[in-house]
Amino acid sequence: MDPNEKMIAKASVKGIYRTLTSFDPAGPSPIPPNTYKVITCIGVIGIGAAPASTIDRIMEALPQKGLFGLSLNDHALSDPAYEPRLEDWVERDAARLLFKAYGAHLPGQNLFSNVYILEKT
Repeated sequence: MDPNEKMIAKASVKGIYRTLTSFDPAGPSPIPPNTYKVITCIGVIGIGAAPASTIDRIMEALPQKGLFGLSLNDHALSDPAYEPRLEDWVERDAARLLFKAYGAHLPGQNLFSNVYILEKT
């Protein structure tokens, strides 16, 4: 699933995905509630990619005890819109932070990221 049609086309060429879906980030959520028990967004949410509001959309799509794995690179971490969005879910007791670690994201570009695992409560 990607909001960028060019990325969908590149993924399609690989022939490894069962389904590929594009969506409008400003439109309704493309993920019906309780559809997936686990959703990952590694290198997806950040500046120039999926907006911070994507965090809310994904958390809302998960069932109780659903897991959300994501990364936020240094650029996203420096923007006050991203990490506080995750922290808000935890502070409202709507999610539990199970894992957080900072490490290499794109070593050749000296870019790092936090990786998180959240459980929806």
